[in-house]
Amino acid sequence: MKAKLLKHKKVLIVIGIVIVIFVLFNIFKPQIAKVVLNDDEQHVLALVQKVKKCAKGSQIGDDFSAYKKIDPCENDRFICYSVVYEIDDGLMVCCSIEHISSEKLSEVQGCIVCSFNGTHKMLKKYDLLKYKIVELNETELDKTQEWSRNSYNKRVDASANAYECKNEVVDRKLKNLNDLFIKEDYEELDISLWKIKLFA
Repeated sequence: MKAKLLKHKKVLIVIGIVIVIFVLFNIFKPQIAKVVLNDDEQHVLALVQKVKKCAKGSQIGDDFSAYKKIDPCENDRFICYSVVYEIDDGLMVCCSIEHISSEKLSEVQGCIVCSFNGTHKMLKKYDLLKYKIVELNETELDKTQEWSRNSYNKRVDASANAYECKNEVVDRKLKNLNDLFIKEDYEELDISLWKIKLFA
């Protein structure tokens, strides 16, 4: 009987320790990420977090690619980070941030821009219809210029936009964007995806 109680007590202690570690990890996650992740990974994490903030309940899907480009800019360097990936079948995202190297990531996180391409079903599933860009032809534009100006000012978040398209167009855009980054001499980053998923 005593042996059973002792064993039960040890199990409760182990469960208690696991819960404490989990709670502490979640409380100090941002501070731990700054220590564990390198500069490239911190930028990629910021981009993924922006995507998750916009696309409610989204996860990193297939074909994840991260890119970086550095260009000289007067007495400084201009840095651009981008991620491109499929969130779900029929939904992809390209998310980017640009800043000069003397600026800290924390100072420029408000400059992150996300562009989603997906089917109506997927945009609705991830609550992205509020970012949808409506493309008007010239006749409609003449009649609705005032409306389009007002509707743009009422957008939920000007740093995110969503385009509705067919499933095959989503796949084509995903491939075309990856090809474009490589053609424009962006460096494809070798990112530990498990770390990004852990801290996202």
